[in-house]
Amino acid sequence: MPIPIGILQGRLSPSENGRFQFSPTDWEQEFAKAKELGFSSIEWLFDFVCHETNTLLASGGAERIQAVAEETDVALNSICADYFMKYRFTGEDAKTSTEILRRLINVAAKLTKQKLILIPLLEGNAPKTDAEKREIVAKVAPLLSIAERLGVRLGFETEMDKNELSRFLELFPSPAVGIYYDIGNATSYGYDVPADIRFFGKRIFGVHAKDRRKGSTQSVYLGEGDADYEGCLSALRGIGFGGTIIMQAWRTADYLSDAERQLLFLKKYA
Repeated sequence: MPIPIGILQGRLSPSENGRFQFSPTDWEQEFAKAKELGFSSIEWLFDFVCHETNTLLASGGAERIQAVAEETDVALNSICADYFMKYRFTGEDAKTSTEILRRLINVAAKLTKQKLILIPLLEGNAPKTDAEKREIVAKVAPLLSIAERLGVRLGFETEMDKNELSRFLELFPSPAVGIYYDIGNATSYGYDVPADIRFFGKRIFGVHAKDRRKGSTQSVYLGEGDADYEGCLSALRGIGFGGTIIMQAWRTADYLSDAERQLLFLKKYA
């Protein structure tokens, strides 16, 4: 069976304020567009911008999202919690961040097909020391019993190489914690992505599809960078990956054509 392919919220809308990654106000129409283009699902973006008004945690929001997903037959696959790109699990943010994660766990259990939350530990919020890693674990660990009871999984996306990431995951006493792997980012770091996929196996809960050249933070169209998509998708099938590939690929003002073109590229290998 082919691996299902979804798309990150915002990729089927015109850019807002020059941002490629954002929570569109008119989010309902993206479900219809995803259906028309052939995506199986949408990953919801819970961004740090306007998070207070994000439909996901608003009163009656879950019911609205569920109704649109059922009407269009496009599943809400998972949650990309970019809130944590700004707000940390350490220092003065920690208390609020853990409360936000608790709320996201509860809504992910009710709404998402994969019962999966992506937690990015990237860029300015990437842990720099072992002490920071231990503090993140200390704040997240009390929520893991709730996640396990509800069947929700937390996938960390990091900049760590496979050995450092393995040691970080070992700090969490729970099978509810794993990896959300970004093919384009890992390629840009110079990692052997197919080998990483085989190394981590079932610890990979989710995958983002983008493409970059080694050493560059600039995304390009899928197939035009250094990512080995044939090798990556073969490795995912080899480990029995049961999740969804979420397209987080480069887009221009012609975003619908970009999405369609890159979906066809992925389908060649999925």
